Amino acid sequence: MFNMVFDPDEYSRFYNRRFCLQLFYKEKALEISYSPSKINRIEIVQKGEAIYFGPSLVRIHFGKRYEDHSVFNDGKTLDSTNVSVIWKNDQEATVTLRGEEQEPETVEIHFPLKRVMDK
Repeated sequence: MFNMVFDPDEYSRFYNRRFCLQLFYKEKALEISYSPSKINRIEIVQKGEAIYFGPSLVRIHFGKRYEDHSVFNDGKTLDSTNVSVIWKNDQEATVTLRGEEQEPETVEIHFPLKRVMDK
């Protein structure tokens, strides 16, 4: 038979680990955008949460790569209005990041050309 004993120290450690995971590592999707021919994709996520009116970390996933940027939004949670993606073609896009305490920041994304191998 299984006997469960409540350990306040273990509960505290579990709660602290869970809090830290959500605060620093949890990803919240802000925008997912596909190239005109739908061969490439850009996903923009908020990584963790802003702390004490500090910046929010935004990660831009594209292909097998990513870039991290900070968005200063007065400590508020970000949403889709803080980001936009405009595709130039299937390999190039411009991502714009907006926050209440900063000028819009533009990030140029370039996907490598995919080559078809001759048989």
